[in-house]
Amino acid sequence: LNTLKKTAAPWRRLKPAGSMRDVAKERVTVLDVDTIVAQPENQNSASIIRSDRSRRQLYVFLFMMFGLLFGESMTFTVVPAYILKYIAADTAKASSLAGIFFSARSGIQFFLNPTYGQLSDQFGRRPFIILGMVASLLGHGLMFAFPTLPVFIFVSIILVFGSMVYELTYAVIADLSEPGQLSKSYSLLGICFGAAFIVGPALGGYLGQISPNLPFGACAIATAVMLVWALLFFSESNAAATNGSTKAKTFSLRQANPVHSMKILASDSVLRALTTVIFCNGLSGGSYQMWPLFASKRMGWGPMDNGLYLTFVGAVGIAAQGIVMKFVLPRLGDRRTLRFAFTMEVLRYLTMGLTCATWMAYASLLVCFMSYMVSPVLRAIGCRDVPQDELGALNGALGSVGTITGMLGPLLSSQSFSWASSISTNDKDLVLGIPYFLSAFFACVAGLLTTRMFKALSEREHAGEKTRLLNADHATGVSQAPVT
Repeated sequence: LNTLKKTAAPWRRLKPAGSMRDVAKERVTVLDVDTIVAQPENQNSASIIRSDRSRRQLYVFLFMMFGLLFGESMTFTVVPAYILKYIAADTAKASSLAGIFFSARSGIQFFLNPTYGQLSDQFGRRPFIILGMVASLLGHGLMFAFPTLPVFIFVSIILVFGSMVYELTYAVIADLSEPGQLSKSYSLLGICFGAAFIVGPALGGYLGQISPNLPFGACAIATAVMLVWALLFFSESNAAATNGSTKAKTFSLRQANPVHSMKILASDSVLRALTTVIFCNGLSGGSYQMWPLFASKRMGWGPMDNGLYLTFVGAVGIAAQGIVMKFVLPRLGDRRTLRFAFTMEVLRYLTMGLTCATWMAYASLLVCFMSYMVSPVLRAIGCRDVPQDELGALNGALGSVGTITGMLGPLLSSQSFSWASSISTNDKDLVLGIPYFLSAFFACVAGLLTTRMFKALSEREHAGEKTRLLNADHATGVSQAPVT
C-alpha cells in the first residue's frame, strides 16, 4: 500500500483523488499494458526462430527430394526396354503391359492415399516418408537383382508404398512455408525436380545401354543414401503432431477412405472446381509414360536418346519454374498465368504427337516452356488458407484424384498407342500420335474449367470468407465451428 501511495502521487495531481482501490486499478492497468506491449516482441523473436528452423528444414527436405527423384528418374527411360528384354518382345504388348503396370500402381494408391494422408496429420509426416523410402529401396533393389515377371508384379505393389514420399511432399512444403510463400516454395520444389531430371535420365540412359536393370540398382543406391540423410537431418514438419497438440487431427478409419476424400473436395466450391481441373489435367499427363516407346518407334531413339531428352526437359522445367515464374506470376497473377500455361500445354501435346524428327521434339519444349507452371500454381491455389493440421488430408484427397487419373491416363494412352501400332503401316503415320492428341484435348478442357475455378475463388474473396470446410461433417450438414 505504501508503494502504491508513492506511485499514485503523480496521478493525484493530474486528476481528482479517488479511493485507494481506484488507484490500484489504474496501476494494474498500466502494468497490464506494459506486459501486452512487450509480448509481441517475444512473439516476433519466437516466430523468427521458427521461420529460420522451417527454412533450414525446407532446404533439407528439398535436397532429399532431389536425391530421391534423381534415383527415380534414372529408371524412367528404361522401363519399356526392361519390359521388352525380360518380359515381352513385342512393342504393342510392351506398351499395353507398361500401361497396366502404371495403372495398377495408381489403383492401389487410390485407396491408400487418404489413409496415410490423415495418419500424417496425427502422427506426423516423417514416419511415413521414412517408410516410403524403405519400400522404394526394397522395390528397386528387387527389380535390379531379379528381373522376372513375378518380381515385376510384386514390386509394382511395393512401390505403391514408396509413393508415400511424393504424395506427402506438398503437405511438407506447406508445413515449412511462410504464409503467402506457397507458390514460391512449390516452384523451388519444381526446380529440384527439374535438376534431378537434368542429371538422372542421362545417367539412366547410359546405364540402360549396358543393361536395362542397372538403373534400378543405381536408384536403390541413391534411395539408400537419402534414407540415411533423412534419418540424420530431417525432422518432423507437422508442428501439431510433434507437440502432441489437441489441434492435431485424430485418425478415423471411417474418414480414411476415398469416399471421404471426395467429400472433402466436395465440401467447398473452390475445391470442387479445382478437382475438375486437376482431374482433366491429370488425364492429359498419362501420355508421358508412352514417350520412350513412341520416340523409339517414330524416331528410332534408344535409352540414351530418351535420357538426353528428359535432361533437356529438366533444364526447361528449372528455367520455367525457377526463373521465369518468379517474374511472370507477380505481374500477370494466378488467373492469366494459369490460362497462358494451359494454352502452351495444349500446344506442346499437339507438337509431341506430330513430332517425326529430333529437332521437333526439342523445339516444342522451348516454345511451350511455360506449360510447366501449371502444377505449382494449381497446388498453391488448393492450399490457400488451409489449416496446417488439415494439409495432409487435403493433399491426400488431391492425391486420390491424381491416382484416379494415374489409373485412367496411362491405360488410355497405352491402349490407344498399342492399337495405333497394330494398324500403322509405317513409323511416320500420324495415328501413332493419338495418345498426345488425346492429351491435348484433356488439357484444353482443363484450361477451360479454370474459368469456373476462378469464379468460385472471386466469389469467396468478395464475400470475405476465409474458411475451408475440410471435415466431412461440414459436407453432411453437421454444425461445427468453422476452421479459419
